[in-house]
Amino acid sequence: RETFELHRDHSECRSCHQKIDPLGFTLENYDAIGRWRDQEGAFDIDASATVDADQVIEGPAGLKGYLLSRREEYLQTLARRLMVYALGRGLHDSDECIVERMVSAAGSGEDKFSAMVMELVTSIPFTHRRNAEL
Repeated sequence: RETFELHRDHSECRSCHQKIDPLGFTLENYDAIGRWRDQEGAFDIDASATVDADQVIEGPAGLKGYLLSRREEYLQTLARRLMVYALGRGLHDSDECIVERMVSAAGSGEDKFSAMVMELVTSIPFTHRRNAEL
């Protein structure tokens, strides 16, 4: 945590890391290959984080609850980021209807990621995208 705090002291790093670091701290009980741990060396793991200036979340279960409390925002962000990655470009205003269909598909499919992906890969922007390198 001290290393991350030093990193956030750099103004060019702060804007992103103040958002992502707390979420990562809640997953600290997992090591690099996904094994659960309560200590790292001689130190107890602190998997708590403060988000939104005053809300404390504890560990993976707390992170899950936090994300579920922002379900719609989470699904929309996931859909948008997935589209940017899949299309290899930024989003256009006309892509918003696809984002909404992806969110709707995830909701009707018990929040399944596969439902969101299927909506994306069958969309016009994905099936008719142009390769800029050709």
